[in-house]
Amino acid sequence: MNDGLVTAGAGLLVLGLGDPNRGDDSLGAEVVAALRLELPIAVRNSVLHCLPSSLMDHWQGADNVVLVDAVCSGGEPGNIVRFDLTQQDFPQGLQAVSAHAVSVVETLALAKVLGRMPVRLGFIGAECQQFKVGHPMSALMVDAKEKIVAELLAKMAINHSD
Repeated sequence: MNDGLVTAGAGLLVLGLGDPNRGDDSLGAEVVAALRLELPIAVRNSVLHCLPSSLMDHWQGADNVVLVDAVCSGGEPGNIVRFDLTQQDFPQGLQAVSAHAVSVVETLALAKVLGRMPVRLGFIGAECQQFKVGHPMSALMVDAKEKIVAELLAKMAINHSD
């Protein structure tokens, strides 16, 4: 089900992943919530919080997609990472945080096999510090969230003006 997620002229579909009740794992949901507050009504449906297992359904028909999620690699907490998943696989040793049966990496592998990848697929995330149930995001992740929101708003403005 697409639910009108790709709005004509918006150009960029942002899909936030993660559990909003698990500390730093709430990054994707928090970024989506912040973007929805800032975007004009006409393009708010181009940002959505979803589960990894539903990614292919949500990006169906979209050409330019960005996934947002917390990652764990043992790196510096709050460090922002970016990847062009159209050009490379999800880096080994870097894991998107997931409490779900199907991970982002597994979903991407399946999408490639099925030929259901978007034309352009980016990933932006931040290194997590903690993901305890019922805890808020760490201060470092809040800082990373604000930077990611600003970056995505700038990209959406550029794409919207095309």
